[in-house]
Amino acid sequence: MKLNPNPELNDVIEAIEENNRQHSSIWWIIVIAIGVLLGSVASHISIEAYYKWQTEKRVKESAIIMQEKLEKASQKVADQVRVTAEEKKEDRKKHPKYIQLKQVCEFWQQQVNIQNSQKNRSLRNSACREAEAYLTKPPEEKKP
Repeated sequence: MKLNPNPELNDVIEAIEENNRQHSSIWWIIVIAIGVLLGSVASHISIEAYYKWQTEKRVKESAIIMQEKLEKASQKVADQVRVTAEEKKEDRKKHPKYIQLKQVCEFWQQQVNIQNSQKNRSLRNSACREAEAYLTKPPEEKKP
């Protein structure tokens, strides 16, 4: 700093330079504070985005797993229903009513083989349909 011959002017220049140094320090503190704030906000946003991505990923994985379990359970139930239906059909084949219906069907088949007439074919078709229908859905048995 150059000293001017006027002491009052020197005091003013010195005060301005001191003010500039103080302003400069405050300015840097503000800049650093803003930088820290922006860094914190950016960090928070990136962490939230990461957590959201992880959550969505886990939800999708869980949905896939649940869908697979549901499909397996549905298949198992379908298999059980099919087996039960087949077992019921086998049981119905032993029922006296079915045996009688099957014998009538076979009788009319023999009659068609002996005399292939429209009436015999119609009676055969009717008797055989009735026997087959009994296997798939027997008539309700009357309760006492």
